[in-house]
Amino acid sequence: MGTKYPRQRELAAREQRFLDCAQALVQRDGLLNLQMSRIAEECDYAVGTLYQHFASKEDLLVALATRNCLSRVELFERAARWPGPTRERMIAIALADLMVMREQPEHFRLAQFVWSDVVWGAASEASRQRALDACEPLGALVDGIAIEALRVGDLPADIGLPPSALTIGPWTLCLGMHTLVQVDGM
Repeated sequence: MGTKYPRQRELAAREQRFLDCAQALVQRDGLLNLQMSRIAEECDYAVGTLYQHFASKEDLLVALATRNCLSRVELFERAARWPGPTRERMIAIALADLMVMREQPEHFRLAQFVWSDVVWGAASEASRQRALDACEPLGALVDGIAIEALRVGDLPADIGLPPSALTIGPWTLCLGMHTLVQVDGM
């Protein structure tokens, strides 16, 4: 049993190396120019070794977007737990989103690409589930602020809508903003 854990750490480190390399290649060469063979070559591994970690390029892209999402969750958590009023915390969430967009513009381009039918549909069920699990806290944090806003009277209690119905509009506005930012000339 003593050798199992070092082996798992080695596999996890190799996977992170592949993801780091893929992220760097996306930043340098663009998302559509990403090639599995290039990632393996840059990491000094055989392509087959890369495919032991990621069954397809789509699985790698979903894993990369999932990893990127985790840093976004961290900022959202800080904004949601800030001791200010609910309205200000919602603004803090939007500002956290803008911070990530500025610092990692490729994250949103990758996310848009990953959530498309072409990539999402070709990725394995396990990869998709890991991505959904990683992104779930984003919605839960925003919905939590809406629940508190209803509770403390920042939103009318008789609105008759569940928190997710209250937050879907601003959420889609953010997604639209991400799309516009990615379009050259806009």
